Amino acid sequence: MRAAVLALCLLLAAAGHARAVLASGTIEGLGFTQRLGEAVPKGLVLRDDGDASVRLGGLLGGPPVVLLFADYDCKTLCGTVLGATAAALAGGTDAYRLVVVGIDPKDGPPLAAAMRADQLAAFPSVDRNATLLTGDASPLVEAVGLRYAYDPDDDQFAHPAGLVVLTPDGRISKYLLDVAVAPGPLGAAVEGAGAGGVGGLVRDLVLLCYGHDLLKGIHTETVVRALQVAGVASVLGIGLLVVRLGRKRAGGEG
Repeated sequence: MRAAVLALCLLLAAAGHARAVLASGTIEGLGFTQRLGEAVPKGLVLRDDGDASVRLGGLLGGPPVVLLFADYDCKTLCGTVLGATAAALAGGTDAYRLVVVGIDPKDGPPLAAAMRADQLAAFPSVDRNATLLTGDASPLVEAVGLRYAYDPDDDQFAHPAGLVVLTPDGRISKYLLDVAVAPGPLGAAVEGAGAGGVGGLVRDLVLLCYGHDLLKGIHTETVVRALQVAGVASVLGIGLLVVRLGRKRAGGEG
């Protein structure tokens, strides 16, 4: 099921923006270097979607923080990932703070405000707990081990989908590296971070927010395997459906 979802998201991204010009070797190097237990730079100052100055440390000290990195004018998955994260958070506790961090320093508060309106309006409780930040976030990007690449020809960023959960004192507690995290695992990660816990390393299947060119095969080997598994699963599913329909028909005739 996970492979099928990832394959579907990849195909949707390709349908929306099929041009990808970064070299496959560059793409293969993207993802997260998991730095569990390390602290984020509390002195980093960015601007929120209302154009107010925000110090990262000022967002800490309360509930755990769920960090999401996004390109605010992303043409592929960033908005979808934020919406899926909001949906997962909406049914759980309010004891969290969602912090969306723009990775493109050229993206200003208006673009962040537009993404908030598009993706969080349907989730008022999440919207109240969300802060969307813009500016040069490179110290934070480095601290959490995010590896991305910029495509100047198309002015977009190839970066992994995923969440980083911080403890109230600003240490990295957990990485959740799915394009759409289920409420259960996300809730458990937030609860663990709230207690000051640091989780273990997770195995990630890197799905990139980027324009994939399926004809040229510019995507990671793990995603190719996911597509293959999804294809086999689809064939098996259709086969089982045919068998079940045949049995029902035979039973009806009898």
